[in-house]
Amino acid sequence: MKKIAIVSSSNFRCQFIYLLLEGESVTLFSNPKHVEEPFYDIIIYAPIHEENINVFPNHKLIVVQEGDMKPSFSGRHVPFEVTNPSNVKRKIWMHINQLHSERANTLTGGIVAIGSSTGGPLSLQTVLKPLPATFDVPIVIAQHMPADFTRVLARRLNQIVGIRVKEAHHLERLEAGTAYVAPGGKQMTIQVSGDKDAVIHINEPEGTDLYHPSINYLFESVALYEWKIVVLLTGMGSDGAGALAKLKQSSQTTIIAESQQTATIFGIPNAAIKTGLVDEVLPNNEIGEWLVGKGGKP
Repeated sequence: MKKIAIVSSSNFRCQFIYLLLEGESVTLFSNPKHVEEPFYDIIIYAPIHEENINVFPNHKLIVVQEGDMKPSFSGRHVPFEVTNPSNVKRKIWMHINQLHSERANTLTGGIVAIGSSTGGPLSLQTVLKPLPATFDVPIVIAQHMPADFTRVLARRLNQIVGIRVKEAHHLERLEAGTAYVAPGGKQMTIQVSGDKDAVIHINEPEGTDLYHPSINYLFESVALYEWKIVVLLTGMGSDGAGALAKLKQSSQTTIIAESQQTATIFGIPNAAIKTGLVDEVLPNNEIGEWLVGKGGKP
């Protein structure tokens, strides 16, 4: 049975939501500081006034509150409607079932995903060079590049950095210490195999796809990992920024953007920064060391 915490400084709101979850394993809290977050699968937080909504991790949080949420909030929101409890109940359960489904399909362990465009090859080289061959997790890369050029890029990187770098193949299983470059002109995503392994899927782009490979598609697919680090490097446009809200809604995610100081073109990192969801802004010569220092973990 799912363990659910209902948190609100308003006793009325706690009781209101509690009655909508009759039969579930529920604990009520009046103060967010009293909630031992790791013990609960789902936290339903009903703040009033201007209380901080960022006290709980997004990957298990449902916020019940009047009105629209701030644009920077990337989690699950249910409007608080006293006169329409059935609608509140329906939306809460929709999010609970979504969270449960996501958790059932989660891949254990972690991954690093990198997106880049103009100026990317040099920036990728700078980021990957400090990583040891024993790096603990796999790395997946979407570099805007035509077909065949990515094979040359992967071969070149493999010769000058410490970890293994290769162009990715369809249905290839991910291995730690290897960086997989999405083939130019294709779309690459990560999916869960029947035996719960991470498998690369390479597909033809849709006619409406602006980028192939797409950073957005790749980033959205790694949301199924237990934890992940995504890195947005130099490039024109905003590819990748559209996936960040979904990543923040999933389990542990750290988002890094290359700083204007080293980006050949600041478009992609800047678009990510403007979402308000980026955790670190670093020059490319510090990103690899940051990853090594963290052991590939957020």
